[in-house]
Amino acid sequence: MYRSFLRAASPVASLLSLVAFTSPALAESTRIESDRATLTTNPNTVGEGTLQGELGLEVGLQTYRGFTTETTPALEADVRPFGGSLRVKYGLFDNLDLELSVSSLGEHRQSEVDIGSGDGSTAVSEETAHVLTTFAPGVKVQLLESAGYVPSLSLGLSTTFATAEFPLNAQVNLGAEWEYDDFVRARLNLGGLVLGVNEAIEFDYFVAAMLSVRLLAVDAQRVDLFAEASLEPLPSIPGLERQVFAGGLLYQVSEQVQLDLTARAVSVVSDLSDPATLFILGAGGTFRWCCLLYTSPSPRDVEESR
Repeated sequence: MYRSFLRAASPVASLLSLVAFTSPALAESTRIESDRATLTTNPNTVGEGTLQGELGLEVGLQTYRGFTTETTPALEADVRPFGGSLRVKYGLFDNLDLELSVSSLGEHRQSEVDIGSGDGSTAVSEETAHVLTTFAPGVKVQLLESAGYVPSLSLGLSTTFATAEFPLNAQVNLGAEWEYDDFVRARLNLGGLVLGVNEAIEFDYFVAAMLSVRLLAVDAQRVDLFAEASLEPLPSIPGLERQVFAGGLLYQVSEQVQLDLTARAVSVVSDLSDPATLFILGAGGTFRWCCLLYTSPSPRDVEESR
């Protein structure tokens, strides 16, 4: 799958670059400020009048052995998650983005359940699959711009349209990023979740950190390597904790196109069972179209047009 993606990436990137070549010039920075591929949220906004789309695909594999009690049979399962996501942003002002995220996540599960004494002699195979699609509008406000030791700082708010599992799902995210000479970037996110579960309101929180290093920068092209980790204690579910470790590569093809490849390991630690680790590979891209606002031509532009 990923070899096919890489073979297709070059002509697709060339086509997008050709389209982008006809777009208006970027106002300031040529670096694409995307949330694609990373666990942490980019605290920088896309800029006034900029429309940006972030698209990604993921597949994964998880094999785990569940817990066994007197009333619960042993469970061994192969879980193959898959999904895609699209996030669209529009810079209403220089420091304010409107966002809409659409994600479709599925899971194919093949499991063996021991309905007997737990010794495997009476195992029954089960195969299930389901897909969940969500829509999440949001807004990001950039509170500070990076300057010296002062980090970029933003506050993000989003909510997910009601689903059967979680009738209410709202998220608050505070993100900070320190930058050194456009070479090293360090990022820290603190977030809170409000979940409606079984007619009750639960509160969860998470923390995530990222470090990225620029490997190459030539004109508008740049290559960045990043590593990050996140921790979500999930206090709404006693005895459960989620840990995520990730790394990947960001390749900015032009001022409007960026491609990415990522790998993640998601571990769920529970007091009731052995740790389960989910391995995920992802690929995607970001495309931006700048300056979607009409501005009156300057007197100099009018004079030169004559």
